[in-house]
Amino acid sequence: MIPVFYSHVRKADDTPHRTGVYEPTEGDDAQGFRGRLPTILANIRGEEAHEAICSIIDATQDPQLKKWLLSLSRKQAAKSVSHKRWTPSHVAEFSKTFEKEPNTADELFQIACYRLTDIKNDVEKGDFSERELLSKTTDEKELQVWLAGRLMRENRKRYNVVREPEVDLKKKPDIRLENNKSGVVSIEIKPVGGKFRYTFDSLKGTLKDQLVNQYLRAVNSRHGMLVVIMVARKSWRPPGEGQLNFMQLIEKLNEYAKEIQANNIEVEQLKVVGIDCTGKLMKADT
Repeated sequence: MIPVFYSHVRKADDTPHRTGVYEPTEGDDAQGFRGRLPTILANIRGEEAHEAICSIIDATQDPQLKKWLLSLSRKQAAKSVSHKRWTPSHVAEFSKTFEKEPNTADELFQIACYRLTDIKNDVEKGDFSERELLSKTTDEKELQVWLAGRLMRENRKRYNVVREPEVDLKKKPDIRLENNKSGVVSIEIKPVGGKFRYTFDSLKGTLKDQLVNQYLRAVNSRHGMLVVIMVARKSWRPPGEGQLNFMQLIEKLNEYAKEIQANNIEVEQLKVVGIDCTGKLMKADT
């Protein structure tokens, strides 16, 4: 009804400004109500009131009046949203409830990134972290089983977890996340520190020679992730560079992953995730 009202009570038909004593007419009342209507709408919460203000803006030719109405529409929109600040737990609960079903491999890859980030934060900072148990592991297989189990328990019906058996002779990645609609994300796991002696160059080789050139092709996947799990503190010294701590190692490997991705049309997404099980998160390791 508001656009109809504005079409009948037109500004061009307004009574000229009068001074002194006079008796208001129906036209004066309608004209006055038209002037107050945007302010009334601006104080009403909800989508309908906002759409009503927008309809007035669309019908307005006066630039100054349009500017004022736009300001009112923004204030009305601000009043219509919740002002209660979300806590991290609210954000986590929202993502669990409203996370969409992946329809593409890119979307499945993004979900894999979210899950691994959650697991990383839980291990490194959680009150009930498993890092003490993980730091005592003596077998890569144990870490593969652990991570596959965590990913499965937190899949939220968005993917299935496939772990390759040992008899596969390492022709396929350690873990695959599969969704019938969206595709496959391949995950390779490498522990470092303690008895695990992977160098910077060997981890680069894992990315390019194993994960990309061998494993992704074997399972018809264009999306891969390398999860590096530090079970004991360690530093790296690549040829021609200074000493790297764990965080810097992951940064360097992700830079290399971007190079591989840029130069290989068969790779759409490639990422390295580091999980520190030592319980000593520091900016610089020695």
